[in-house]
Order: sequence, then C-alpha cells, then structure tokens
Amino acid sequence: MTTTYEYQWEDSTPALRVIRTPAKGFYQQRYVDGEWVDGVGDMQRPLYRLPELAAANSSVPVLIVEGEKDTDNARSKGFVATTNPGGAGGFQQHMTKWVTDRKVVIIADNDEAGRTGAIRKALMLQSTARSVVMIECLNGVEEIKGGDLSDWFELGHTAVELVELVKQLPEWEPPAPVITERPQVKERGGFGLSLFDRVKAAVRVEDVAERLTELTGLGNVLTGACPLHEGSGKEFVIWTDIQEWKCYGRCQTGGDLIDLVAQCMDRKLEWRKPK
Repeated sequence: MTTTYEYQWEDSTPALRVIRTPAKGFYQQRYVDGEWVDGVGDMQRPLYRLPELAAANSSVPVLIVEGEKDTDNARSKGFVATTNPGGAGGFQQHMTKWVTDRKVVIIADNDEAGRTGAIRKALMLQSTARSVVMIECLNGVEEIKGGDLSDWFELGHTAVELVELVKQLPEWEPPAPVITERPQVKERGGFGLSLFDRVKAAVRVEDVAERLTELTGLGNVLTGACPLHEGSGKEFVIWTDIQEWKCYGRCQTGGDLIDLVAQCMDRKLEWRKPK
C-alpha cells in the first residue's frame, strides 16, 4: 500500500510530501502553484506536522524521532512529536527555529545512521533549545536492526513508560571520540613522531579550526559548521581537553590537529585571518 505523508508550513499550506511505495521505497514531491512536482531541490523544508508543533504548549517536551510513522504513533499517544524529511541525516540547521526554547527529546533508531543522525540533531539544537536529551536505543529493541519507537510500542511498552524514561534522562553532551592508534611514521609524511608532538604542543586544534569556521563554546566542547564541506549545520565538534575533532555530517571525518591540517590541504581550503 502506498502511504503519503504531507508536510505543511505553520499556516497549514502544503510544502512537500513524502511517499512510501509498496516496495518500501521513498520519494518526495514539492508543492508548486497548486501542483505536486517530483523532487524538492534545495528548498527549505519544514518539520513534519509543523502546525500542530507550533500550536503546542511550549512547556511540553518535543519528541524528535526518525520517520513519519514514529511521529504519528507518538502523536496518537498524546506526545508532541515531529521529524524531518530525508531520513536520519535530513535535519537542517534552519529547522531548529521551530523548537527554540523548548525541551527536546531525540529518539534515535537502532543503527549507525540513526545514532549519527541523532548526534547531528543534538549538536544543532544545543544553542537554541531549552534543553536536549537523547535516547540512543530504547530498551527492548536492541536486537532489532533499525529498531525504533514504533517497534517499542508494538512490544507492549506504554506512553507512561516513555514519560518516566524521559524524566530520568540527563542533559545530552557530545560523546568523546574513540581515539584509535595513530598511523606509523611513514604514513604521516616520513617525519619522526616527535616532530608532530612538538607541533601539537605549540598549536591547538581550535586555533586552526577558528581560521576555517565560526566556533561556539560549551565547556570543553566547541561546535560549528564543518569547514570541510558545504551545507553544514553545527555538526563539527572539537574536544579541547583531548585535542580531537569530528564531523557528524556529510564527510564523517575526524582526528587530531595533524589530521585536520591534512584534510584542509587536500581540499585546498582558504584560511581566514585570525581575529
């Protein structure tokens, strides 16, 4: 059966729709001059069920889930819920304005794309939402690849359980990266490791990154748009205490100071003058 999910602007005018085919494929259409046209191009996209989100009491937490089905199921159980078009990686920076100064609960699907997408959302929302909490994997769906909120409800869990779970969640913080063993000397330009160590002792990752992108601080964590690709929201993270960085967006790269400089040189990026 074909299922259609319509996205609307705050005033309930149509914006786009997501169509799920019987073969479980998806495609999108945009609304132009009274007609539905295939593809959405580079248009700014609303969140799903935006008019209801905009009308909801701002003191009520907003669930941001992955997919329209999960949103509809959460709504049917009394939650304020929404999602973005385009799957796990489809959340865009401009969407944060619709949950400004609200408590946001991000519920990730149980797969790598879901977890990475959830982190991207959280990074973008930290500076605008009142608070951000995250459920990386709902208890009971650990063995279900891609297990989601709908699966959790189908297993017999209830809205009351979800409310209690959300109450216990701590404020979300970017997870520290797993630091892997560094490449051998010959793989890092043929210089002795002591040279790289001396460079890293003299120059900090954030000093280099600030020549490439605007950074904002949050304790030992700095965030900003990734300088290594276009169309980035706040999905670039620097951990100043361990001098590591990672992009949770399109390029999915990360590492230390030397890795960042190497990525910049590969892309022939232009450096901004220091402030």
